[in-house]
Amino acid sequence: VHWPEALAGTEGDRDLLTLTVEAFLEESPRFMATIREAISEDALAELETAAHALKSTLSFFGATTASDPAARLETMAQTGNLTEAHPIFTTLEAEMNRVVAVLQDYVNAKPSEDD
Repeated sequence: VHWPEALAGTEGDRDLLTLTVEAFLEESPRFMATIREAISEDALAELETAAHALKSTLSFFGATTASDPAARLETMAQTGNLTEAHPIFTTLEAEMNRVVAVLQDYVNAKPSEDD
């Protein structure tokens, strides 16, 4: 995660950044499940949509090591060639685990308004 890039995306609004991180942490498991299922079922449209959404949000956070495999899956769906989709998804899963851990640490470290 490249925090300066993510913060620039919220025009320096740290509260908005926190909300964006929290929304991503809530939604990303659904995107990953959709991608996994779409690959298994050769559901190209679903794969393209979910991979694109995940890629875009990961790019917002500057998480290129995770957005790159998502982009590759999106392109594979567009071309209809999923031959390498399983190993790329495995890479995406590993990178997502790293990104989610960093984002979760960010949320956990942010003082609540009650503190």
